[in-house]
Amino acid sequence: MSIWVPIISTIGGAIVGWLLGFWGTLKVEQHKRKQLGKDFKEGLCAELKESLTQLVANYYLVNRTIGNINREMLEWVASMGVGTNGKLSEWSKEIEKWLKLSGNEVAALSSQVKASEFTPISLRKFNLSFLKENISSFSLLEPDFRRSVLVIRTNIGYLNEVIADRNFYFEKTFDSALTPENRSNLDINIKMAFELIAKLSRKLAEEIKKLIL
Repeated sequence: MSIWVPIISTIGGAIVGWLLGFWGTLKVEQHKRKQLGKDFKEGLCAELKESLTQLVANYYLVNRTIGNINREMLEWVASMGVGTNGKLSEWSKEIEKWLKLSGNEVAALSSQVKASEFTPISLRKFNLSFLKENISSFSLLEPDFRRSVLVIRTNIGYLNEVIADRNFYFEKTFDSALTPENRSNLDINIKMAFELIAKLSRKLAEEIKKLIL
């Protein structure tokens, strides 16, 4: 028997063993990445769901403040699947009552509860802290999901800018040196900011709902 036979057999066995070890390590790493991606996606969806609730609450509160409540808007709030969680819970009974009214009755009641554009309502900016703190895991998400999240993050940044503008204009109303003309301009800016906040909040809420629910 040739002396090369056992040598070749030994080398072949070593190669096979190395390949099996490499394949096993690769499978373990793939499993780890898959689990990390799953955990990251679950955490991100939880954060986006919380943002969804806040966006719907902002949309309702802003429209209530400027007297722009109608039946279509109320039905939209009810359709968003957030129930009356978080900030929206403050208005749950009112929303339930209004949904039982006709369109004309809703319009009449809306004008009665309308507040001033200068009402100090709380509109906090959105942080998406989980996404920021775990951005290194972003590549683990599916490409389509990543693209959708990037669009949402961009639009949230824009919404935050408008909220900051509204808050700035509101603070300016306390300036005792304001001229009537400047005060009138502030009125216009605040109203425009409110309308844009409502529009962006609704658009973002719909984008998030489509992605995670």
